[in-house]
Amino acid sequence: MDYYTAYGSNSRGPVHAQDEDPVLRGVKIPLTTGEVVVMNEDNLEDSRQVVELLRSNRVKLSVWVNLALLYYRKGRYNDFTYLLNPETQKGAFTDYQSNERDQMRSLDMMAAYYVQKGSQEKSIEARKQWFLEATVLYSAADKIIMYDQNHLLGRAYFCLLEGNKTEQAEVQFKFVLNDDQRGGLAPATDETLTIPAMMGQACIMYMRKEFKLALQIYKKCLQMNPNCPASVRLGIGYCLAKLGKTDKAKIAFTRALQLEPSNVDAAASLAVLQMTHSNDGSEMRQGIQSLAQLYKTAKDHPLILNHLANHFFIKSQLDETTDKESLLMKAKRLLDYAVTVSKNEQMLSESNFHLGRYFHAQGKIHDAHRHYSLAAQQAGPKFKLPSFGYGQTNILLKEYDKAIEEFEKVLKAYPDNSDVLKILGALYARQSEKDNLPQEIVEERRRKAREYLQKAAKNNPDDLEILIDLAVLLQRFDVKEAINTYNKIIEQFKAHDSPVPPEIENNMGVLYFISKKFDKARECFIACREILVSADKFDAKLKGSIVTVTYNLARCDEKLSKFGEAERIYKGILKKRPSYMDAMFRLGCIYYKRGNNNLAINSFKEVMAADPKNVDSWLMWGQILFDQGQLDQARKKFEHVLTSAKTPDPVALVMTGNVYVKHLMKIDRNRKDDETQRDRALRLYHKALRVNPKNVYAMHGAGILFAQKGDLNTAREFFGPVKERISDYPDVWINTANVQLDSSNYQSAIQMYITVIRRFNRRKNPDLLTNIAHAYYKLGKFESALDYLDRALLIQPTNLIHRFNYGLTTLKSCSAILNSQQATESKVKQAVDRLNAVAKALRQIQNMPPEKVQPYRYISRTVCGEIAEKCEDLHRQADVFIGRARKRDIEELERIRDNEVERRRVINEQKRAAKHKEEEETLKLEKLKLHRTFYIQKNKEALKKREIEEDRPKRAGGGSRKRKRPKQEDDFVNDSDDDGRDPMERQEEKRRNAQKASRRNKKKDQAFINDGSSDEEGKKKRRKKKTNEEIEEEDQRKFKGKVKSKAIIESESSSSDSDAPADQHDVPTIRNRDIDSGDSDAESVKKAASSGSESETASPPKKRILTDSDDSDANEGNKSRAKIESDDDSD
Repeated sequence: MDYYTAYGSNSRGPVHAQDEDPVLRGVKIPLTTGEVVVMNEDNLEDSRQVVELLRSNRVKLSVWVNLALLYYRKGRYNDFTYLLNPETQKGAFTDYQSNERDQMRSLDMMAAYYVQKGSQEKSIEARKQWFLEATVLYSAADKIIMYDQNHLLGRAYFCLLEGNKTEQAEVQFKFVLNDDQRGGLAPATDETLTIPAMMGQACIMYMRKEFKLALQIYKKCLQMNPNCPASVRLGIGYCLAKLGKTDKAKIAFTRALQLEPSNVDAAASLAVLQMTHSNDGSEMRQGIQSLAQLYKTAKDHPLILNHLANHFFIKSQLDETTDKESLLMKAKRLLDYAVTVSKNEQMLSESNFHLGRYFHAQGKIHDAHRHYSLAAQQAGPKFKLPSFGYGQTNILLKEYDKAIEEFEKVLKAYPDNSDVLKILGALYARQSEKDNLPQEIVEERRRKAREYLQKAAKNNPDDLEILIDLAVLLQRFDVKEAINTYNKIIEQFKAHDSPVPPEIENNMGVLYFISKKFDKARECFIACREILVSADKFDAKLKGSIVTVTYNLARCDEKLSKFGEAERIYKGILKKRPSYMDAMFRLGCIYYKRGNNNLAINSFKEVMAADPKNVDSWLMWGQILFDQGQLDQARKKFEHVLTSAKTPDPVALVMTGNVYVKHLMKIDRNRKDDETQRDRALRLYHKALRVNPKNVYAMHGAGILFAQKGDLNTAREFFGPVKERISDYPDVWINTANVQLDSSNYQSAIQMYITVIRRFNRRKNPDLLTNIAHAYYKLGKFESALDYLDRALLIQPTNLIHRFNYGLTTLKSCSAILNSQQATESKVKQAVDRLNAVAKALRQIQNMPPEKVQPYRYISRTVCGEIAEKCEDLHRQADVFIGRARKRDIEELERIRDNEVERRRVINEQKRAAKHKEEEETLKLEKLKLHRTFYIQKNKEALKKREIEEDRPKRAGGGSRKRKRPKQEDDFVNDSDDDGRDPMERQEEKRRNAQKASRRNKKKDQAFINDGSSDEEGKKKRRKKKTNEEIEEEDQRKFKGKVKSKAIIESESSSSDSDAPADQHDVPTIRNRDIDSGDSDAESVKKAASSGSESETASPPKKRILTDSDDSDANEGNKSRAKIESDDDSD
């Protein structure tokens, strides 16, 4: 939306609404003679004559301005500018009150005219020049009257038209509308000012993509003046279209056309909506016809030109019945003209984009690239089609990094667009395969490619093309995930009952082959071959595919050790295609694995005859010679590969280095050349690592060289990465273990050797067994060393080195056994026998001729004789060692027997102690139970006796008989009887006393239980010590009248009543009875009972009751028993 949209297409430009006065149709010019000349649009004369007339009569400046307006309406723009020129107006009369306002009007009208001219200018430079002159005029008007509303309104629209001054325009529009900013000026109540200011604000909201707010402002304008111009409906239609309400937008455009049928913007917008947002074919045709009709009347309207060109372009691509070239040429002519007439960058961007499409379709990539670039530079933030096309042409021009940059811009605006995601994923995947890239960049590009393709596949799970691209990407660095993706692709084909393409099956087989799942790979190749064989047409390409898949199938058979089947397939391929040298090469490899070196060399020679530069055949030929020990011949083959290739082959470099390392291991070598040979090998390995820093075989060879030189730390650094990257390579494990052995890390070396034996099935490798024995020998574990040497001798019984090592280790082991203080007689005898056998074996080696011993360079016959002499010397002392061992065995047996006797004695003692402790615990529990029962029974009896005594009448003078009360005459009851108390009161008192006694007894019972369950020290702390006299007085007071003077311990069923059975007795109080006494409770009870029966027949002596002090004395003497002694006994 621009200046003309706001004012209407037929706006008067610089003329404001308030000037639309009928007086302007005829301007009155007062003369000095008093006459008046009236000029209107019909009788306008030459402006110079009019100026002379105005000057000679000293006419006011306002008349000059009104006359200029008449010339403008008449279309006489030169006269208009001549009258408004400040130089021309020097003769005008300006000495009146509204002079300044008329000066401002003159400047504003001239500036508005310049703005109109600049907006119509096609040249950017000319346009800027017009705008610059308008700016100068508006600035001059500001100096006259800055806050005039008409002036501010015109200046605001000028800022809006410039495009980059929307904030200034908004401030000025708000100033016109907002009363608070007027600074005392009159409010803009006139609709002629309010509505244009509101429309300017709506334009700003539209430019800021705030379409709802812009729509509200336009609606408000319409409510304020329903008869407003068609431009308001046009703005409403634009907002509705942007909000997606196309039906209402069509209505708004239609209404605008009803108000102003010549409004090209409304007609073009309506036609575009009919073309692009309609499912009705007739309405679409109507829109196209409307554009064609508009083109006849408005050929310079860029919107019409762009959409017509787009229509012709699409029709040329979709309608095959039309003349494609003719339509494209029409589109190009329209677009060329649209580029020249477009007034803003948005329209210009669209025109350049369509031109880029045209050249793209014509195959003119460079021209398309140039127009796409211009369109992308001119496009708004949401118009990303030019960037998409620019990225496509960058791909065609192989500018992949620039293409990625452009598609990233598109993706930022449309993050879920599957086409962009798919293209970006493919681009990142391609760029990750560039040479000499840092690993970090490669991993980052692969990560992005994977992320974009996975997101595209998630958005479109049914798009097989995306899944295939993702699988192709993943198979480069993530084989497992690639297999899963291919499985998803196959499932989708099967779900749609579509045949699986053979390429998919072949790729699956290759991935399974890389994953070493050869059975599954074989199944995939068989399925692929069946699909290819069942095809209807057999062309050369299809036959070649069948041969390739058959070759892959044979490779699987070869990996599965089905050499016969693989050989049959290779020969079948060669029979049909003798030039297929890959099959011939694999035949040579099969012969090599079988040990048929001659057949293998012949196969490789045939391959080299067909292709002299076949590197693999030369390398395999050299490998066979290397295995046969022909090191010089092998080196020549490897060097031939190095000299014939432009870039050094890393495999040839490594194998040549291996030749020099093998020379260093020969026994009959010239040792003076060792350093030279080692340096050559090391240079070759370093060169291989420069070609490929991840060459593990070069690292392994370099590690071997450093280990031979004694630089074990460097060797370990080389072996570490090799072991991590190819964990199934046994040599690096063995060499790492050798380094550990040389570094005196014997336990670690043993563990590594055992891992190699178990992991790689090297149980019959004598070198590994010997190395393990060596490590155990260094650790002093001679028996373990002998165990592994026995295994080595079973594999190579004639190997003198094993026999020598066995003899030396046996000497060490037997010497340790004979000198050991723990060796038994049987072990000593075994050691003596082994020494004898070893001595004989070493004597045999000593007596061997030199030619038999010479191959074993580490064996000396002299040393064998010395070791045999030591073995024989120890054997001669066998009786001494055996006798010493026998004596130790006898002493050991006696010691064991004594230990057994002592052990049994201790066990019996522990059993007796445990039994005694158990008995004591049982006795303690029984005594506690007896005390509790005794105390409870005693309290019950005391309570019962108290109740009986209270119920019994008192006797006079302490007699046993109840004194009879004299009978009152007339049976009169005296209130003073029984201490003057009522019988009911006495009965109630008895009841209360009985309750109190019961509560006290319960408390005592509980205290007794608590005392009985605590330890002896607790009893002593809680107990209040009393003298013997106090205890006796207390007992006499408690049992007065109830207990006779004799010590009796009665059973639990005794009673204090004289009428109770004869087997029941009174029970005195027993204090602090020691439960630790050796006598049982039953014996104590019997003794007490017997003493009681004797005391009944004898005269009752005076009794003493045990006190706490007596009990403590008894405890100190360990003789505390519960008893009552008489005074006579104590005497």
